[in-house]
Amino acid sequence: MKPSIVLSNPQEQCVTFFWNEMPNYYVGYRFFEGSPTVTDQPIFGYETQPQATVVERPTIGTIVTSQASNPNWKDEWQIVYSEKSPNSASQLSFQLSSEGIAHVQYAEQNSQQQCEYYFQPFTHGVRVWATLTTQREIKGSYCIPQCLRFTGMYNAIWRRAIAHTPFFSELDMQAMGNANGTLTYARRNNEWFRFPVQHVLFPTCSNGVNVFDSQQDLIDHGLIVRESPSRQMAPARYWELVAPNTSWDQITSGMYWERTACISNRHPADCVHTWIDFGPLSAGQSRTLHGVVYFIEGSKDDLLTLWQTEFKDAA
Repeated sequence: MKPSIVLSNPQEQCVTFFWNEMPNYYVGYRFFEGSPTVTDQPIFGYETQPQATVVERPTIGTIVTSQASNPNWKDEWQIVYSEKSPNSASQLSFQLSSEGIAHVQYAEQNSQQQCEYYFQPFTHGVRVWATLTTQREIKGSYCIPQCLRFTGMYNAIWRRAIAHTPFFSELDMQAMGNANGTLTYARRNNEWFRFPVQHVLFPTCSNGVNVFDSQQDLIDHGLIVRESPSRQMAPARYWELVAPNTSWDQITSGMYWERTACISNRHPADCVHTWIDFGPLSAGQSRTLHGVVYFIEGSKDDLLTLWQTEFKDAA
């Protein structure tokens, strides 16, 4: 089943992916989180990271021009948006095509960089294309954090209009008595490892360690996932609380981006982050990066198999 895409919070630059087949659960995505991390020198090592096999950016097609009525939508969700005040701190537009492809244009006020995103739903999640165009030279790295949100029941109410997946929420798990429980995984030496409870950053390239004040131990690449407990492992009471009236055995979600410099876990929004690097660029140049957000019924190993079909040399 393919997700639908809406703009859920223009002030926070958030979109939401939801499925009509499960209206109570949806994931959030913030495509411009905070200020970019900028360096004087490039970060090296991206050439060894897996590259997308689907590289052609989709065309937007026929634009939907009016807000549709859908009983599964939250009041805040929109499919047509354009910032009307030229004095706003950010300039954002959002369009949705009749084929379900979302197009976003974003720039900070007086910024010399503009970002453009295309979100294309597919059976296992959403493919994303991000293009940065700069009007001034970027000599080093220019890393923009991407945020995949899994807000549960133990978080700010306003965040629940952006994301609601209690079965992925580490805050919920810990509030239910498993203080050391985590659900976040990445790859090191071709094996899974589990993130610690505390907020921590892991770099993909050796000269990115000091840039992000991150762990010294490098990871293989930027794939980061959350895997729910299985019904065989978690007590029935847990599933009755986090996903009542469902029959899933296990759900896994995550994301991967080309040119990932660093990944991290556990922010107030109960999310995972990826820093994607557009630099270096000459004035007037653009760079397009490819990413995928996954949401599947299955394990992290099932997601890994799907990822290996989306990104070449991933094995």
